[in-house]
Amino acid sequence: MLVSPWFQKQKDLLQMMLNAHNDKDVNDDEAVHQYEKDPEKWEKRGLTLDEITGNAILFLLVGYDTTASALTFVSYCLATNPDCQEKLIKEIDSVIVQIMTISRRWITWIGYLVKHCVYTPQEEEMADMLRKK
Repeated sequence: MLVSPWFQKQKDLLQMMLNAHNDKDVNDDEAVHQYEKDPEKWEKRGLTLDEITGNAILFLLVGYDTTASALTFVSYCLATNPDCQEKLIKEIDSVIVQIMTISRRWITWIGYLVKHCVYTPQEEEMADMLRKK
């Protein structure tokens, strides 16, 4: 499967938090403040389920407005630029035919959407510079 280089190093934050919980011997019932006195223990401590749940809820709430704003802006840009809208529709149709299932990874195939609808030229230039390093 072809994947855009921009998305190859994509991390799943929730999975990383769960891995941090599983990697360390942490009892969710133990008091977290007991680690405050000993910095060495604090560095070795994993996340409790309450911390994972709190972070997941926080990311959900914080990301809701950002995602809605981004989708609104992309929709506006596509509505005011019918030629771009037509190109995007053709590209999405060709990708769907190729992979036949819609999953999280199908977006990585749609370079036109990522390159021209999501990023400004300055952001794209910065992303290119970072990729070359």
